[in-house]
Amino acid sequence: MDVQAYELDSGRCDIPGSEIQGFDTHRLHKQRWPFEVRAPLTKREKFIMRQVAQGYPNQIIAEQSFISVNTVKFHMKNIFVKLGASNRTQAVQLYQGF
Repeated sequence: MDVQAYELDSGRCDIPGSEIQGFDTHRLHKQRWPFEVRAPLTKREKFIMRQVAQGYPNQIIAEQSFISVNTVKFHMKNIFVKLGASNRTQAVQLYQGF
């Protein structure tokens, strides 16, 4: 079952017409739901995806964003979950399809 998720400023998500309301999207990758939920990318995740699409490695993305390489990796992991990708190439293809 494919369900569309709506992210709110609080980092929580509500699914219209569902019994599931207000679950934490930051812990989404740790949850094992019986259905697929994909939240939209944040502004930071979109910026990182644009950099990845241009072929920049994590180190350069981190320097340009003034964040650590580990933070870039954290965002990439969340992007993979949200897009349903298993690698950077697939993530770029899925991101550019939106």
